[in-house]
Amino acid sequence: MGYHLLFFGLPAFGIYALASHCLRKKPHLLHKRHRFPVQCRHVSHRGGSGERIENTMEAFRHALNQGTNLLEIDCHMTKDGVVVVSHDNNLERQTGYNIEITLLCHPYLPFPTGCFSHGRDHRIPSLEEVFQEFPGVPINIEIKEDNDELIQKVADLVRYYNRSHISIWASFEGEVLKKCCTAVCIHHLSSPSHALPNTVTYFIAPRAGRLYGLHRSIYNPRHKKQVNTIANKSVHIQEAFSCYLLVGFLTLL
Repeated sequence: MGYHLLFFGLPAFGIYALASHCLRKKPHLLHKRHRFPVQCRHVSHRGGSGERIENTMEAFRHALNQGTNLLEIDCHMTKDGVVVVSHDNNLERQTGYNIEITLLCHPYLPFPTGCFSHGRDHRIPSLEEVFQEFPGVPINIEIKEDNDELIQKVADLVRYYNRSHISIWASFEGEVLKKCCTAVCIHHLSSPSHALPNTVTYFIAPRAGRLYGLHRSIYNPRHKKQVNTIANKSVHIQEAFSCYLLVGFLTLL
């Protein structure tokens, strides 16, 4: 009995362990690879800062002319509730005015000449303007402040302009991302510290996460179904395979 147990049990367990490891690491061995909604090799940080004034319409146009696949932008909200594209809430670095965006109404946002980057566009655009001019361009939207109204307004704009499949949400704060998840009913992806299957995280993988300084940062509305489908099928196949080995082993005994 003991000899049979070792003779058949150890190989069966080894095959099961090896199959489980392979399916866990490479679920596409069994499942058709889903095309990711956003295929990206060229990302323009802040819309291509350095070549044009960051986060301006001119910068976005220039980046697209250079062949960028994705625009990375930052969002704040003005006193009158307009979502605008700006990296800093305080405008001193960008404009020389020591005042916060949240204290100004949109028409009064200062952006004078004499900035550091090349370019003639000195106006802070609204997020809606960006969506209107670049309807089919994938955009990474970083939420720069923990503001429920800001998050909801961004989510509303994404839905209104039918951009859920080409919009990626980002933030340095995990709590902000949870609110983003609630606002748009999407799945929480954690990269690089909380890895999910490569089928989801390969767009911004750990190396890219370190490059951008992103942690627990990525959301996309189309991921949840893909993650659950692959994970559930892999688990079911592993369970069926293990049952098959167990039945075969008991039959031999």
